[in-house]
Amino acid sequence: MTKRYVLATLLLGFPALAQGGASLEIRCVFQGASLEGASILLNGTPVGTCPQASLPMPAGKSKISIRVNQDDGTFLQYERSFQGSISSPLEAALERFDPRITLSLTTKAPGIYDSAIAPDNRLLAVGGSDGLLRLWDLGSGKEVRTFKGHTKYIRSVAYSPDGKWIASGSGDATVRLWDVNSGKELKSFKLSKSVWAVTFDTSGKNLLVIQLGGEALLLDAVSGKTLKKWQTSSFLFSTAFSPSGRTLVVGRSNGGVEFWDLANTRLVNQLQLGGGPVYAMAFSPDSRFLAIGRDNGEVLIYDLLAPSGAQVIATLAGHTDAVSSLAYSPDGRWLASGSADRTVRLWELVPGEAPRLNRVWVGHTATLNSVYFRKNLLYSTSNSGNILIWALPQ
Repeated sequence: MTKRYVLATLLLGFPALAQGGASLEIRCVFQGASLEGASILLNGTPVGTCPQASLPMPAGKSKISIRVNQDDGTFLQYERSFQGSISSPLEAALERFDPRITLSLTTKAPGIYDSAIAPDNRLLAVGGSDGLLRLWDLGSGKEVRTFKGHTKYIRSVAYSPDGKWIASGSGDATVRLWDVNSGKELKSFKLSKSVWAVTFDTSGKNLLVIQLGGEALLLDAVSGKTLKKWQTSSFLFSTAFSPSGRTLVVGRSNGGVEFWDLANTRLVNQLQLGGGPVYAMAFSPDSRFLAIGRDNGEVLIYDLLAPSGAQVIATLAGHTDAVSSLAYSPDGRWLASGSADRTVRLWELVPGEAPRLNRVWVGHTATLNSVYFRKNLLYSTSNSGNILIWALPQ
């Protein structure tokens, strides 16, 4: 089809295109380089090819789509809807989408809120929305044990540092301690409110518990004695713990972030971000950087040791819905972000350079609840009850 015929068809057959006047120039790029030969579609109809095309400016609602299949099973894609006129030239920055799944585990849970991998990477503990804690053998890909006791959803799961115990926190206002080998419940801690987060401290002897409403407790895992008790933000919406075990960050529903020193339970810093809730947070392995997931789909990366105080050093855009989970790889090379848009984005982090999107993993059918790295794999869980495992790029 010649360019003249394409433009004639557009002018005569598609009222969504303006008859004369301003024109729209589309430029195609992938990772900063011009892209050749890909077909550009407007509302499903070809209007030209990359690296660029020029056509009458669309009027009303329009959708521009570009997709290029790759030999390795991935595909490059740009897709965006517009209402009214579009700024010209439009730079269509394609992204690499990767539908290849290394392993898919289908649990019997109607939904998953949290999961945790054992320190030796052999077992995966999964907290279900049905109140059951399930244990999976990652070598065989099979469920090997079910822990029963909670009467409501399990919101948080954590392994002890030696891998012998699992702690689970639930909407039934209890924290339960389980023996991994026998499957027996060792202890149940009855609290006043639903549990939001639970984790072991670095010694493995104590449990740090955050309740809905922001109340925090440090419990002796053996005796059940409350060692410390204090109040964080009542606007609690998300939490994260520094790798050093010394700092708790609380993301608020009103857009703020609180930093708590766990040694003396003291509020030491705050970030006022404004806007909607902070859905997810993650520390870098050296505790210097904090990634923050927003309701608008953005990820903010803060340098916590900047000379003039914590500063945003990068804003990562691309998700089309709230960022619901975040994780740094142990070597600090990667940052993964999971979203309510059902995708996982993998960002490459090179010192001294801006973070670069490496790929977008697709395959989940519901909101992502957790993402985390182990060895050369990324694990992701969602509200659908599925666990998808992805191989990291070499």
